[in-house]
Amino acid sequence: MKTSAGKLFNLFFILALTQSSFAQQQNFEGAWQGVLHTGVDLRLVFHLNADAQGHWKATLDSPDQSSFGIPTDSVSVSGSNVFIKENKLKISYEGGLTNDSTITGTFHQGEFRQQLVLHKTIKKLEAPKRPQTPKPPYPYLSLDVLFTNAKTGITYGATYTRPAYDEKVIYKKLPLFPAIVFITGSGAQDRDETIFNHKPFAVIADYLTRRGFACLRIDDRGVGKTTGVFDTSTSLDFSNDVEAALNYLKSRPDIDKNKMGLLGHSEGGMIAPMVAARRKDVKFLVLLAGPGTMGADLLAEQNAAIFKSQGVSDSTAAAFQVLFRNLLTEVINTSDSVVLVEKMDALVNNWSANDQMKKELNLYTPEEKTRYRKTILPSLENKWMRYFLAYDPTVDLKNLRIPVLAINGERDIQVLPASNIAGIKNAFSKNPKYLETKIFPGANHLFQLCKTCTVMEYASLEQTVDPQILVYITNWLKKVTK
Repeated sequence: MKTSAGKLFNLFFILALTQSSFAQQQNFEGAWQGVLHTGVDLRLVFHLNADAQGHWKATLDSPDQSSFGIPTDSVSVSGSNVFIKENKLKISYEGGLTNDSTITGTFHQGEFRQQLVLHKTIKKLEAPKRPQTPKPPYPYLSLDVLFTNAKTGITYGATYTRPAYDEKVIYKKLPLFPAIVFITGSGAQDRDETIFNHKPFAVIADYLTRRGFACLRIDDRGVGKTTGVFDTSTSLDFSNDVEAALNYLKSRPDIDKNKMGLLGHSEGGMIAPMVAARRKDVKFLVLLAGPGTMGADLLAEQNAAIFKSQGVSDSTAAAFQVLFRNLLTEVINTSDSVVLVEKMDALVNNWSANDQMKKELNLYTPEEKTRYRKTILPSLENKWMRYFLAYDPTVDLKNLRIPVLAINGERDIQVLPASNIAGIKNAFSKNPKYLETKIFPGANHLFQLCKTCTVMEYASLEQTVDPQILVYITNWLKKVTK
């Protein structure tokens, strides 16, 4: 799910000013590498070069996001200082040489600002290894498909996989396969739910298809081959996209229309029950770290947990959780932006935490408090967030009369397992026979076996999905589709 500072898995970057006076312009030629700390460690590399006329150009790599050769819009070099700007991603870097192999500067993106030190390097950085990512040739049918939502006109790009027919068997009638629509988590995601070069949906779909299930995974609105606008859409809009995917599956001749279900991760685990509650052709659900509490409660708990994972004391994190939950209440209840700013400033200024707590969270001085509000407000006030904060998933969960598997990682700090599994169980308290839950020891929000289990560790782990979790999901699906 999202953090209060914005969409974690869609970050790109910017940098700022330090003076130095000893180097010449030609010292900037080459590749400059640094690490940006944004809750996750992200490597950045600027490639700087000048043409014969002395005009400077630069490209940007973000290896941990598998992004290479991002062109920048302008580069200015003056003596020992450099300024780099990229307009589309709102990236800029201004820094100065402190020696012939080091640039010290500051990174900016919107209100976000952080010092970034770059070191000259000749080593080419590559994307981290992801050994579980499936590679062709596949022992099953894999098709890139397009289908359209007749109501909205949106066209969806997707990958459809299903088991191959046994060429040694002469069929009187070709077999039909149980089918699963995959639903991504928050943020604009591609069909594989690619995160730091991990492709969890590709890994899960590959595993399930090899074991008898057809799978459909889809680009989100405005991503890949899918049209539409992501930024102005809500979870409810995304649920309509899932319905279009179900309609596409029903049009295929190789699908068992009595065995169609949904698999949703994170926000996708909230959207799946929304769809199932209004469609009788959805026969089962797999909720991977799906919410079981109101969005505002989930987000407040999430932010406190992330702070603790970064070394903030338990008492400070708990005090912050109360403050942040109150801020979210104002976002839900206040439509006027000017009034909302006033209410948020009042809450932060009147926060009852002691001085040490405020200093620990950089919420002590008036400047820090204002910067905090300016940083979080754009991500809290948008259409998607307002809908998510006010949404209670248990309303739809209570109406389900189909098998549901809800699983969490024990070390998940984005959708915390104790409160959210408890919320889902409570929703099924009158119909417990339909629900199976499982909390996997040592697993994080992405269902990787983790070590430090912080958000910043996602990128450094080679494992994409713990194999025992794949086995568990598959066995449950075989049971309910038997």
